[in-house]
Amino acid sequence: MGAAWSGIVYGFAGIVNNADHFSLEPHLPDAWNCVKFRLQLHHCELLFTIYQDQVEVELMSGKGMALSVYNKKIKVTPEDPKQICQY
Repeated sequence: MGAAWSGIVYGFAGIVNNADHFSLEPHLPDAWNCVKFRLQLHHCELLFTIYQDQVEVELMSGKGMALSVYNKKIKVTPEDPKQICQY
């Protein structure tokens, strides 16, 4: 099950996570409407909902963080916990 989850998150969601930067470049299969998952990153719990043409990122807990979707920078904070990025 862990391999399937990793394949979805790192493959279809297109996650790249290194020490300096977190980014997504999603490539969902045409037959999928969306994929939704939670991640703990940099002391934050984030909920990701990825659709064919947009990504929703919601800060569930933590101080917030910056990330990018197809090189578009977004930031989630406790004051602005949900961002929607069209691509």
